[in-house]
Amino acid sequence: MDNIDSYRIFLEVARQGSFSKGALKLYVTQPAVSQAISNLEERNGVRLFQRLPRGVVLTNEGRILMEYLEPAFNLIKDAERRLQSASNKKIGEVRISASDTFCMYYLPPYLKKFSKKYPNIRLNIANKTSAETIDALKSGDADLGIINLGSTPDKKLRIWKKTELESYFIMKRGIRKYDDHTSPEQLASLPIMTLEKGTTTREHLDQYFEEAGVKFTPFMELGSVELLLRFTSLGMGISCIARDFLEKSPYDKKIDIIRPEVPIRKRSIGVVTLSSSVVSGAAKSFIDVMTEET
Repeated sequence: MDNIDSYRIFLEVARQGSFSKGALKLYVTQPAVSQAISNLEERNGVRLFQRLPRGVVLTNEGRILMEYLEPAFNLIKDAERRLQSASNKKIGEVRISASDTFCMYYLPPYLKKFSKKYPNIRLNIANKTSAETIDALKSGDADLGIINLGSTPDKKLRIWKKTELESYFIMKRGIRKYDDHTSPEQLASLPIMTLEKGTTTREHLDQYFEEAGVKFTPFMELGSVELLLRFTSLGMGISCIARDFLEKSPYDKKIDIIRPEVPIRKRSIGVVTLSSSVVSGAAKSFIDVMTEET
């Protein structure tokens, strides 16, 4: 019998004022209770109970032990209740890692729905690139991530939800029109604004012109999709944006879409966790919100 069990027996005997009643309450034999108390007294070199004809009462030393053990066991019970609640997806924390674009244009509807459904679960959102998000998952710094999947998804990741993004070239509404026969060569000659090198959005655009055999040099490089949308709406150039993000932005009514002769290949984003990790109840509840049919 370990120390925790011995202390648990001590507390029950003290509450019941009897070895036999304590044994009945804990579903153990009276000899086991007597042995546990004797072991505690011997180990600590004190008498914990004064034996009476009709039960036991605590000694001064027993009252000191009771004073410390009772709140300690109450804390243990509280911890167990919180663990049970967490497993039932009622409380806890979800650490999400995603790029600023996904945080701004993809996550908000799910965050709002989740917070309403699970008000006691905290949300911790880190702004990271897809590569940084994968590193955060592998290091245990994130529970789930929203990433660009690319052509060869990491086998160490479990994909819970996959979304196809269709991208378009866009321009300020009301200026010169380009029809559906605009060629990659014509597009490359226009003042194209794009994200900086190293982003998946930029790589996707570079790949589009590379596959068309067209040399592409951007007119302007910016640090966020928000800036691309704003600058495009001001007529400073054209850019390439996922339709989903455009429709969820305040610039949708200020922008026209250019559908080129050669369509831009769709790209995929995914809600992922590390395959080898156990998904917490709180994180699983967020995944459920993201994957349930609307």
